Amino acid sequence: MSWHLHQPFRYVPPRKRFEINIAKIFPLLQHLRDSCFVLVLLIENIIKKQNAAQSAAQKHEGAAEEDAKED
Repeated sequence: MSWHLHQPFRYVPPRKRFEINIAKIFPLLQHLRDSCFVLVLLIENIIKKQNAAQSAAQKHEGAAEEDAKED
């Protein structure tokens, strides 16, 4: 029997694995940032459309009230 079998096992995590993970994380973060940016643009667009529709509806209601007053 060789002497190294009797030594306690000590785990040393390899550094390459950590570096590879960091290299994989950055593109994921960039993709996440881009996705969030697109999501924010979509939400802003939806809010603008809702505001435009609401203001058009209010103008329409105002015009209907004016017509009702004239009658």
